[in-house]
Amino acid sequence: PQRTIAHLVQSAALIADEKFNGSARFVIESHDALVIEAPKDNWEPFAKVLKEEMEKEIDFDKYCSLKRNFKLRIPADVEVSETNYGDFRKVKL
Repeated sequence: PQRTIAHLVQSAALIADEKFNGSARFVIESHDALVIEAPKDNWEPFAKVLKEEMEKEIDFDKYCSLKRNFKLRIPADVEVSETNYGDFRKVKL
């Protein structure tokens, strides 16, 4: 269904938020993206958690009315900015 990606993103946010234990906070959630504010000198562990949660498999056999034996993993990009939303740059983890 169309809501599959939104559910994946929202689920990733909920799980990541528990793992962050108050050390980072979400500032934007959109259809296919999450933006967090994390410590400037220690952002990488937070990015790894988010990437891992965002790249969880989607099992189409379990949730779709048109059953198919297929699992999809959508790659997630990680971008970092030290100043503002317009200055994000991609990073590799």
